[in-house]
Amino acid sequence: MIGSGEIARSDMGYDYMCRTQVEVRLKGPVGGFLEKSLGNHLALVPGKVSGYLLELSQLLGVEPVLID
Repeated sequence: MIGSGEIARSDMGYDYMCRTQVEVRLKGPVGGFLEKSLGNHLALVPGKVSGYLLELSQLLGVEPVLID
């Protein structure tokens, strides 16, 4: 899943959730994220790396899931 956004809050302290908690403000529509999300755990990478991830997915023969 490839998209852009920024961290709005972190370490919210909800005991019933994962210990690593981040609230993200997506640049694209949130509906796309909700429709295409495959699970609850995602990797967040700092910087503008979408182009690199798209290139890597092509090299690996993996269909990228875009949310922007």
